[in-house]
Amino acid sequence: MSLSLVGGTWPASGSTNLDLSDGVDTVVFRIDSDTNIPGQPEPTWPQDVLGIGSQFDSSTPPDGGYQIFPRFYETDFLPPGTIPVELTSFVASVNENNVTLSWTTASETNNLGFEVQRNSGSDYQTVGFVNGNGTTSETKEYSYTDVVTPGSYSYRLKQVDFDGTFSYSETIQVEIVVPDVFTLEQNYPNPFNPTTKINFSLAVDSKVSLKVFDVLGQEVVTLISSDLVAGIHNVDFNASDLNSGVYFYRIDASGIDGANFTSVKKMILTK
Repeated sequence: MSLSLVGGTWPASGSTNLDLSDGVDTVVFRIDSDTNIPGQPEPTWPQDVLGIGSQFDSSTPPDGGYQIFPRFYETDFLPPGTIPVELTSFVASVNENNVTLSWTTASETNNLGFEVQRNSGSDYQTVGFVNGNGTTSETKEYSYTDVVTPGSYSYRLKQVDFDGTFSYSETIQVEIVVPDVFTLEQNYPNPFNPTTKINFSLAVDSKVSLKVFDVLGQEVVTLISSDLVAGIHNVDFNASDLNSGVYFYRIDASGIDGANFTSVKKMILTK
């Protein structure tokens, strides 16, 4: 989005605040002395300006003090129309082994879409693609869920235009923590009809068996019989072919460190 200087003076040295406006809204841009921006030639306005958002406000509630921090003169002050997509937020949330990335755009120009890229320590790899909305001045929201094993990860978006040009977002960091104990959780929902979810955690890589039994102790179904990595896991159980009643599910896990874990829980199918 093209912005013009409406307040403040371009810094010859030191830190300063600049008021930049698109003609409707005005935002404070903080130019810090620890960047290479002070002392550079003042750009010809309007400009497309990039920066990191922050807030400094000690009032209650904290409803002001918003600022944008450009960091590099060469890459953060660009001719109007250079930025095809105005990305206003990019965040991550973690639920067990699921990393959900969410981002919002304020406007888009010729946006083919977003490559979702993940780095687990060596290099970025593309793990998914989310289609864009072409050209629009409306706010658009996107999300992508990545399923990973425990560890530390960096994510970024590669925004791609229809003509093949691209740009990268800022990176965000997430960490999936390895549980330090074996657990078998109560299924949810319970009672259920006809599906329910069973969660369990493994302290180390293990050979796992998860089975369902009826009240007579007869095996009804094997849900898992495989080697699994340490971490939090879940499985969906569909009992549409079973009669109403009480059932039991049992996990047997043999860890690579010699640890053994067994647990049994009751669940109720109500049709």
